[in-house]
Amino acid sequence: MRHRRPPAAERVALYAFRAARAGLTLAVLAGLLALTVALCVLGDPAP
Repeated sequence: MRHRRPPAAERVALYAFRAARAGLTLAVLAGLLALTVALCVLGDPAP
């Protein structure tokens, strides 16, 4: 049995979905890093 290549529209949709998911993951990680830094800066007592 040969593997059939999916139609172009399906490939484009899958690529867009993967790109959006990767972008969302990076945005969440950047947001968590910014939140951590903000909490560290705001949590320090003033000298």
